[in-house]
Amino acid sequence: MKEEDMPIMVGDIVGIRESGIYDLATRVVNICCTPSNELFHYGIITQYIKDLDDWLIAESIVTGVRFQLIKQWYTRRQSLVRVFRVNNVSPDKRLEAASRVYRYANTKYDYPLIFNLIRSGVPYWFKKIVKEHKLCRIRAEDLPWEPDRRFVCTELATRPYADLGIYIVPKGVVPIPSSLREAEIRGRLKLVYEFDPK
Repeated sequence: MKEEDMPIMVGDIVGIRESGIYDLATRVVNICCTPSNELFHYGIITQYIKDLDDWLIAESIVTGVRFQLIKQWYTRRQSLVRVFRVNNVSPDKRLEAASRVYRYANTKYDYPLIFNLIRSGVPYWFKKIVKEHKLCRIRAEDLPWEPDRRFVCTELATRPYADLGIYIVPKGVVPIPSSLREAEIRGRLKLVYEFDPK
């Protein structure tokens, strides 16, 4: 099969449903944030490797940015994987976005973002509960965020496009799983492939 005939392309965004402690984290985030998203970890496809008939994914994990083959990605986790295409973006721009990922190859994980989201999100959440007298969920646009040179997985998946002026999530909105789900609902991301081993 030729690369251009495949449902997956360079520049596509990949999301996976996690298990174990990450599944618990997904549930907690979904209680606090809206819209809910069963996918918790994201990456971006940077290259098709013909000899291996596989795709290389860039992801940001606790040790920083790394590259991994998609088959290793879902085989190790044995979990749901969804591949999304950014709508209304030319193949040339997708390739350009994917090639920009290599500029971030040695960057660190964005631990400060996690702490800042908790520090600002929890008080905001409680204020909403007190004010509205009901359990309210936070939207990504309600949280403060400034891009920097560190990345959580969702930042790494969206930043190469943002650098080109192509915003998967609105400019200034923190890219977290709920904002990527919002992008899917709005039609900015289109599901092109799904693998569920169960």
